Amino acid sequence: MIFLYITLVIFTVQAMYSQIENGVATLDIPVRNSLTFNRFLVHPTFSFVREQNKYITATNKRELLAIEDAPQTYLLNYSGRFRENIGAGIALFQQTNGVLTTFGGILNLAYNVRFDDESNFTFGLNVAAYQSGLNSGSVITNFDDPLLNNIPSNFLITVHPGINYGTGLFDFGLSLNNLVTYNFNSSQMINDNPKQGFQGHVMYTGYLGGFGFFADSKFTALGRGEILQDTSIFSGVAMLTVPKGIWAQVGYNTLYGASGGLGINITPQIGIEYNYEKPFMGLSDLGSAHEITLVYKFKNDNYYDYSRDDELAGIFNLENTPQRKKTKKKAATVKTDVVIASTPTPEPKEVEVNEEELTRIAAAEQKRKETEEQTRIAAEELSRKEAEAQVALEEQKRLDTEKQVRIAAEEQKRLEAEALTRVAAVEQTRLEAEALTRIAAAEQTRLEAEALTRVAAVEQTRLEAEALARVAAIEQTRLDAEALAKVIAAEQIRLAAEEQAKLDEELLIKNPTDAVGQSLSNLSEDTVESSKTQAEVLEQLQIAVAEKEKDLRDLKEENDLSEQGIFIAPKPFKSISAENKKIEEIKIALDTIILKQKKKIAEMESLLITRVRSVNDRNDATNSYYKNTLDALKQKQKETIQYRASLVSTLETIKIATEIERKRRIKRAAFDNEQDRFEKDRALMTKLRQNTDSNQELLTKDNFDFGIGQSTSIEILKNVQNTESAYYLILAVHSNVNGRNTFLENVIASGYRDVDFFYDVNTTKYYIYYNKYDTIEEANNSIKNIENRPYADKISLIKIEN
Repeated sequence: MIFLYITLVIFTVQAMYSQIENGVATLDIPVRNSLTFNRFLVHPTFSFVREQNKYITATNKRELLAIEDAPQTYLLNYSGRFRENIGAGIALFQQTNGVLTTFGGILNLAYNVRFDDESNFTFGLNVAAYQSGLNSGSVITNFDDPLLNNIPSNFLITVHPGINYGTGLFDFGLSLNNLVTYNFNSSQMINDNPKQGFQGHVMYTGYLGGFGFFADSKFTALGRGEILQDTSIFSGVAMLTVPKGIWAQVGYNTLYGASGGLGINITPQIGIEYNYEKPFMGLSDLGSAHEITLVYKFKNDNYYDYSRDDELAGIFNLENTPQRKKTKKKAATVKTDVVIASTPTPEPKEVEVNEEELTRIAAAEQKRKETEEQTRIAAEELSRKEAEAQVALEEQKRLDTEKQVRIAAEEQKRLEAEALTRVAAVEQTRLEAEALTRIAAAEQTRLEAEALTRVAAVEQTRLEAEALARVAAIEQTRLDAEALAKVIAAEQIRLAAEEQAKLDEELLIKNPTDAVGQSLSNLSEDTVESSKTQAEVLEQLQIAVAEKEKDLRDLKEENDLSEQGIFIAPKPFKSISAENKKIEEIKIALDTIILKQKKKIAEMESLLITRVRSVNDRNDATNSYYKNTLDALKQKQKETIQYRASLVSTLETIKIATEIERKRRIKRAAFDNEQDRFEKDRALMTKLRQNTDSNQELLTKDNFDFGIGQSTSIEILKNVQNTESAYYLILAVHSNVNGRNTFLENVIASGYRDVDFFYDVNTTKYYIYYNKYDTIEEANNSIKNIENRPYADKISLIKIEN
């Protein structure tokens, strides 16, 4: 069973949701087996290709029926061929998959370019807009679930273009499934779309000859391949349509298995089609799929090219049975039969007619028939030429209209360009005026600065005179101090020389003059700097792991408290995908630096070995210095690799534990029904009675929160689960668990341990009661006995009728 659920997640949930944490669904309408209706959902050009009519269809499909809350799709569609070169469609759909729902619409347009009688190029486009998110009505829970509240509803739009090239019997096509998907809620494109990919097809359409039941039957075969991000799907469908109003089809899909379908016309305009789909291998135990389509076909008075009008009969013909177009030879025959049938049969006469007279009459009749046939052909030719002339006239009108629109657009562009030129001229004038203003201000500033300079020069002269007087006074003191200063300076010079000698020696050790030593020095500096960078990236990974540990602790604490009936405020929503992506980037950056650092240390070790060999001195200070540096770098690198492995291992452990806590949260939210609530409430009541001590201090009514106010009249509640029919003395009514628990604890602390409560799912409230009674007289007598107790200040009476 575990394997089946995993398979279900892969092939159904993933097919609808690219980011399950955010409830984002990708477009995937599972109407894929019919070659008669809803065809533009298979390929955008199929509202035009090999199509002659317009339809309204209503489709329902249920998949994987062996599981609870099986995926289900509803589709309402109006599509078909509207003009000689245009096909279009519009559809509304709703998909449900467990607690997730997708609703939206699809617009389709197909445009054809005809090269000759048997060469057509068609471009099609599907644009879908839909809303996807959590269906809160399908979630059964007795308290607000923060995890479910964090799942947003998303509004998305997706584009699906395609092309098709058709010949006399074959069609070849290509489309780009979900080429662009945009999420308006997050204002960004959906990049990791599992249903984005290429689709190609080859379709054959032909007709059977002969006579009898299958005469003029249409045979259609479609081969299709889809190349998606994670998989490739290949399928084939073949269909036979009989003019009597019956069609059947079979097919196979490498992912969804085998399919079969049967359709029938109830009347020439109303039909019904049923398709059955049976998966194989991994999905076989999850059940089959059933699809049913109701269709209304509009009457068509136009006969378009690139398609035959496959008029089908019906079981119940409300009108005359539609007649297919006959060849010229058959039409002449039918008309002849009508003429003969309408000619009155002469009464038998006793006179004899000679053979020459009969020959003459037959020749005249034959000549009349030939004349009528020629007249009919001429009339048809005239009608065809008039139709072609009308088409040419309409095409010329269209070209004239397009030309006028193009001229108007060019004129609009010219006017906009002139307006921009005028705006630019005004802006240039404004900028020049601002430049002149700045120049004038700068000149004013310069003049003021010159005046200040002159004043400063006069002041400086005065100050210099005063300074000379002071210098004369202290000159003698300076001369006395010079001797002492010379002694101090000489000592400082000596100490500085010694310090400089030490620095020069260290500098010579770190920066040797030989070529190998210089390379070693440069590489050592680079390696030390890289080690600092490596430590910074390792610290980033350590911080990320600490954040993951904190999130896990918070989730586990929330689950533990929730199971005890204690609700805590939900944590702010965080994008798990963004966090994981950031951690992966840090790991890649750290691994890259570690690899580079390893190469640098190896290169540094090689250079040191080379210099030791070239400098034949075991006590060489430079070699000793870089050997110590190299040993320190190796030790640091070893510690970094070990710590990195420890952090990655911790991340994997946190990931597994987090997944367990999430499943634990979802499982509790999905299956915590009313019986579970009742059992938890009973366990809580027992715990409160056992663990709550009587309060030594006398409690007053101010210590009690009575919750929601009640009516003074007797309230009647019906169908309260797990509660007997009786009269209840209600002490308080609360809508939340915390208020209920606090009130119960205070009542027990006041000395009354028989207090109890029940929950009404219809009002979603907790009713805390003193006791229950069979008659209203017993209840009223009890009220008199407890009126002066602090927890009975808001007492009321409720009757339960189950």
